[in-house]
Amino acid sequence: MRSTSGPYRGSVPGAALSALAPNLLRLGLDRAIIGLGIGMTSTIVPIYLADMTGVKEWGRLVSINSVMIVVWQLLAVSVNAVLNQLGAGWRAMLWVVMVPAVLLVLVALVIHDSPAYLVRHGLDTEAVSLLAATRDESEARDTYDSPVRDSQHHQESDDKTTKTTFSAPWLRRALVVGIGLAMINQLTGLNIVNYYAPTIFISTLGFDPSLSILTTVPVILVSALAAVIGGLGLIDRFNRRTILAVGLGGTIVFLIGIGASYLFIGSSNESKTAAWVMITLMMVYIVFVQGLVAPVTWLLLAEIFPAGAKSRGMGYSNVAMNLSNFALSLFFPIMLSRLGGAGTYLLFAAINVGSLVFTLALVPETRGKNQM
Repeated sequence: MRSTSGPYRGSVPGAALSALAPNLLRLGLDRAIIGLGIGMTSTIVPIYLADMTGVKEWGRLVSINSVMIVVWQLLAVSVNAVLNQLGAGWRAMLWVVMVPAVLLVLVALVIHDSPAYLVRHGLDTEAVSLLAATRDESEARDTYDSPVRDSQHHQESDDKTTKTTFSAPWLRRALVVGIGLAMINQLTGLNIVNYYAPTIFISTLGFDPSLSILTTVPVILVSALAAVIGGLGLIDRFNRRTILAVGLGGTIVFLIGIGASYLFIGSSNESKTAAWVMITLMMVYIVFVQGLVAPVTWLLLAEIFPAGAKSRGMGYSNVAMNLSNFALSLFFPIMLSRLGGAGTYLLFAAINVGSLVFTLALVPETRGKNQM
């Protein structure tokens, strides 16, 4: 895989144009440029990391990517909260985005091409040198030989494009699992909590609307701590399926608890206790989702596809993830107004029961297995 600077370069003009947008329509179009860059990057980076490291380091390195996403979310929310308290407008917040975007472009310009890219383009000497530096001898040899083995896999199909068109049954199954995992990442409802935390805090605890951005900071802080502990501390100590199943189990339990808490939240002062209980349950729920489900789904997505189908497979999965995120963001306020807090979160609990069944029935174990 070549340098990932392309997607990052898309974020730079997108941020600048958004900050200069004269109206809402232009802002939406300019934000779409940023979204395109983020979508491409979120697909490319896990693939690149998996290609650049050996089996033993896959889990930790891909998990570091997941952790850093949340850490930077925390930094972004904290900076925005400070700017908001200083009276800076939304344009200032968008101009700040330029700083990390430019830094990422500069870093992307100097990173290595992946061994898989070098082999495919006949740069064998460079590929061998890079493989020897990142793997032991046996794994380096297997990785170097994998393009040949991958092209001979499932010889019942002589179609050279089988791996990229997903026409073989075993690849279609991998694609179904990949799309399912991507949707599970969103169906936990974590991003809904992140997006609507200010609304939830204001409506249940009576916080001043002027503090809306500030109330998001503790939510993202808990996410970041959970991601560090779960993603880096647990990901290589237990099987992937086990982590995902436990994470989904905890997600279901605490979504039910959040939904039940909403039944006791009303206009009376006594309901404040129920509101604080609900917020506490929500924080524990975040620990299960961000500490277990989120990092392992990203890791499984980087591991379930063979080398020849990985880019396209993760691309399809990433599209499914972003479409799910868009749909949930769009319909969550409607669900909240129609079903209420209790009905909405109990519905999410039911959806995650389906996710757990999907995991136990279809998701394979990939820990310690080569991606050939």
